[in-house]
Amino acid sequence: MPLPTAVRAVLPAASRRWLVNRVRRRQAAEFAALTYPDTGFAELYRACRSRGYFATQQVESEIVRLLDQVRERDCQTLLEIGTSAGGTLYLLTRAASRHATVISLDIVRDPDHWDAIRGFARLQQRVVAVTGNSGDPAIWDKVAAQLAGRPLDFLLIDGDHSAYGVRKDFELYVPLVAPAGLVVLHDISLAGGVKEFWPERARYPHEELVGDPNQAECGIGVLHV
Repeated sequence: MPLPTAVRAVLPAASRRWLVNRVRRRQAAEFAALTYPDTGFAELYRACRSRGYFATQQVESEIVRLLDQVRERDCQTLLEIGTSAGGTLYLLTRAASRHATVISLDIVRDPDHWDAIRGFARLQQRVVAVTGNSGDPAIWDKVAAQLAGRPLDFLLIDGDHSAYGVRKDFELYVPLVAPAGLVVLHDISLAGGVKEFWPERARYPHEELVGDPNQAECGIGVLHV
């Protein structure tokens, strides 16, 4: 867990950072030692939820169903737009192919936190960072360079949740997805841009991974493009 408020209040900034990094590295090492199928997706999810440094804002039943699809497809190339604390990216490394390239695209990034996340790569995986605004053509070029001509098997759009931002990410990055690849939008049940955009799903075969039809948060939309 993150440092208690009382501890943060009495430690100098440099000491706080050193202690946070020490705890974070230890937690990251514990996570890196957990692998599927020895540890099931539900248990991996709960490990993320029980610790603050690498939390995930997913609903268990929803993300587990999605991870099952990633595993069944043996996804080789994955892009997550919007990594935040890194919990969902961690779960994707456990579901993806042992040879996968997993790209994290985020607008800001703590270098120390990313050093810990990068250690989640397992076997022959590559976990790489692209930092910047996903709507910037120069950032798109950096993502394409990491793919080196390969299409995406999996795209998760979970960054800018404004209607403009969701549409922009969709228009820019879906052309990188392979035929029959997965395009995933998070927060289709949450009021805002993703929910507004989701009705356009009718253009594609799709499914909704929603734990409770009455919920007002989260929800995963999956498009088969």
